[in-house]
This record gives sequence, C-alpha cells and structure tokens, in this order.
Amino acid sequence: MIALPMEVYLMSILNRLPVLLGLCIVLPAGLAAPQPAGITGVGQQTYEYEILRKGVPVGSHQVQVQHHDDRTRVVCRSHLRIGLLGLTFYRFRYESEEEWDEQGLRRLLVRVNDDGERLEIDGHRRGDRFNWNINDADSKSHAMPVYPTNHWNSAVLSQTWVLNTLTGGINRVSIQPQREDQPVFDQTRAEVKQYRYSGELRLDTWYDVGGRWMGMRFEGRDGSTIEYQCRNCRPGQSL
Repeated sequence: MIALPMEVYLMSILNRLPVLLGLCIVLPAGLAAPQPAGITGVGQQTYEYEILRKGVPVGSHQVQVQHHDDRTRVVCRSHLRIGLLGLTFYRFRYESEEEWDEQGLRRLLVRVNDDGERLEIDGHRRGDRFNWNINDADSKSHAMPVYPTNHWNSAVLSQTWVLNTLTGGINRVSIQPQREDQPVFDQTRAEVKQYRYSGELRLDTWYDVGGRWMGMRFEGRDGSTIEYQCRNCRPGQSL
C-alpha cells in the first residue's frame, strides 16, 4: 500500500465518499512552513492556497512562517468536516509543529485525529540522526537530513526519503524536474518549475525560481484531478 502525504490522504477521503445531493464540504486548512535550512530572518509570512477538484474550489490551505533569529518555527493545522443538513459524517484534524535551525529539522510534533482514530509523532534531532516516537510506543530513527511531507522546503527536491507525517514512516521517493507544464497561477505572475514525485508518493509539485512552494497536483482515487494553487504568492516574496 502506498503511503500518502496529508493532502492526498484528505482528498482520497472525499473521493471514496458517496456523492450526496446538497453535500456540505468544509475544508479549512492551516499549514506552517519554515525556510530551507541555513536561511534565517525575522518576521512572519502567511500564504493562502486554494484547493480545487476537477477545477472547482473545495477548500483552502494556509502556510504560516515564523522566523526568530537563527530558528524558524512551523505550526501546521488542518481541519476537515463533511456533513449534510447540519449533520456531521466525518471529521479530520491535523496539527503539526516544526522547528528548524541551520542544521536542519530540530523538532517535530504531529497530532492527527482521523474521525476518532488518533496518531501522535514526537521527534527531535540528536547528533546526526532524527529520532521519533509514534503514539509513545513505536520508536524510529533516520540519518539527517529529514524532511516531513509538508512541501514548503524546496531542499526536499534533492532527497530520496521523506518522513510521512500521517503514518510516521519513512517513504522512498524519486523527485525529477519536468518539462514546463504549469497550472494557472494568474494571481502570482511568477515563473514556476514543475517536479514529479514517484515511488511511495506520487504527485506533481511546483516551485518558483526562489524555491517557494507554489502548488501541487495529483490524481484522486476516482480519477479526478486535485490541485493546490497559491493565491497570494507575489514575485519577490520568499519564505
């Protein structure tokens, strides 16, 4: 079974649910993202992403970045509620906090509530390895660098392993540049480049020339196209 990053996983839930007349889908999402390791600053930025399914908006995604001198703090929050006529059929909640410094990922805390089924990842860097526990039981360790599946850091493009924040496992991937095939970023007017994940994660992702994450696209389980598009990423900005 292929382990999915958070965004693909959430949309797969939508795809496998029955289509109901008057179905209410509420998908506010909040993700936070620091700069690539080695880049520091002071301040906070917020980036807004629109989620589209078959070209129709179905939700939103937010990236908040907080810089504090030589460290960058990342707070990620996602909420999913699916209901009909005031009744809720499904809830999903995701919270993640990352701390980065010049040596890379320093701290990671993830809490997932998948309609009552809970997962917690608690990890920290020790020396040249990143160690984490899953639900206070299963212990794992991997050599640095380690990149969680949150997309913000363009340095992930040179990696062959990523930490799946929905499962707590390490996924093997190949990430390759593609020919120009850009989704519509009308609001940004920024030059972007496409990359493709294959292996245990499969998706297309886009970054601008400064390494800022602009969006992604993947196929839902029903064959529909799901896209994330940044709506307020302006030329000259940076994470």
